[in-house]
Amino acid sequence: MSFFRHSAVVGGLVALSLPACLVHSVEREPKPPLEAPEKFSEAGEQGAAAHGRWWSTLGDKELEGLVERALAHNFQLRQSWARLRQSRAVARAAAAGLFPNLDVTTSAGRSKSAPRIFNLGGTEQTIPGSETNSFNASIPLSYELDVWGRVRSGWFAAQEDELAARADVETAALTLAANVTERWLDLLEQRALLRLVGQQLKHAAAFRDLVALRFTGAQGALSDVYQQEQQVQQLEAQKVALDTAEALADKQLSVLLGAAPNVRARAAREVLPEPPPLPDVGVPARLLNDRPDLRLLRHRVVAADYRLGQAIAARFPTLQLTGSIGFSATALAQFFDSFVWSFLGSLSANLWDGGRRGAEVERAEAVIDDTLAAYGQALLGALYDVEATLVQERQQRARIRLAEEQLATANKTVEAAKLRYEAGVAEGYLTALTAILSQQGADRSLLTERRRLVSLRVQLYRALGGAWSRELAEPKVERRPEPDAEPKAAPATDAEPKDGEGA
Repeated sequence: MSFFRHSAVVGGLVALSLPACLVHSVEREPKPPLEAPEKFSEAGEQGAAAHGRWWSTLGDKELEGLVERALAHNFQLRQSWARLRQSRAVARAAAAGLFPNLDVTTSAGRSKSAPRIFNLGGTEQTIPGSETNSFNASIPLSYELDVWGRVRSGWFAAQEDELAARADVETAALTLAANVTERWLDLLEQRALLRLVGQQLKHAAAFRDLVALRFTGAQGALSDVYQQEQQVQQLEAQKVALDTAEALADKQLSVLLGAAPNVRARAAREVLPEPPPLPDVGVPARLLNDRPDLRLLRHRVVAADYRLGQAIAARFPTLQLTGSIGFSATALAQFFDSFVWSFLGSLSANLWDGGRRGAEVERAEAVIDDTLAAYGQALLGALYDVEATLVQERQQRARIRLAEEQLATANKTVEAAKLRYEAGVAEGYLTALTAILSQQGADRSLLTERRRLVSLRVQLYRALGGAWSRELAEPKVERRPEPDAEPKAAPATDAEPKDGEGA
């Protein structure tokens, strides 16, 4: 009965230690070191999507499939998921300090003592050594009463680290979705430029034939023929460069999808999508929850604050409980009749450590200041990302209008120059060639400007963050198979290709 009374005392002490208050108060929702403005320079269109899976607003099912494949198979994102599992394991390990540590030890042995020789009345006497058995089994227990909250502060900090790791996963997913969309747009841009240059090459070749025909009729100069032939060659060289750029963009997209670069991922679409209406950007303060990189830093601030409490609590005395219950006997038949136990409570406090604990408190305070400054800088960066993209998009639309006007003027100039050339006006070819070159440049510039407008919209979506990343489900962990005791032989392969292969 005495054992159960002592167990009740230990259980009571454990129960009393858990609700003990922390020696340091922590702000669970810390504010950034600056106030966000009340609104952005532009509000966007009410009701326009901004925080869902924004890539679907571009209206291409193939793009949606590419992003989903990247979110499922990209290796950098897998790294982020693995780091989240590491943080979760660290949090579980930190929580283990809230519970008693129980071990089990067993032993069995046999020993023989040395004989004892002594003198009795002048006669040497010998007591032979004895043989004894020992059988022991015990459950040692150790437990630190978390009176000051040192253990719980470490556990809470580890939980915040886990939340920060989850936010890091979402940040990586946000970046990945934007990168996949950008590479997809690169593919579409190169394909559109290829089609445009192909049309320009066709027109240049037709104009070359016209120049050659006029030369054979003694109505033009040989230099005009060579100059037009040079123009055709330049367009052919541009086409080769665009083919290279398209292939590289395709390989970059394959890598983002977690596939080898020799696996084609090219999109079937050949024209750039029109950007959707400007999304409702909301109020700047919403970025604090919609941007996972800001949530990550907020969790790190809280974790640093808990670690400050942990450092403060480490300066207080430690109350430790140790004990053991078990059986100990010299005969196996009497083993379960020889119940033994012991319990000990100890209080330890540091008298002097050379200032190590005080320095750790100062370091923890500096970590909070460091993380808060990073939090404020990240908020400034987020605000700048949104504002800069809004300004650039507004200006980009103006650039597109100007590019359209320039192209319209260039088209009229080419028509007028061709008429002059066909009429045999002196210097007509040079005027026509200059006009054609200007028209080709304006055509390509307009395509590039439209591509940049869509890219700015992608940057705006990325800058706004969104709640869609919180819906990401953690992928199942694929355990590596255990290695076989004996390696299996590799399947035989034919050295020579079969019929129809290798062509």
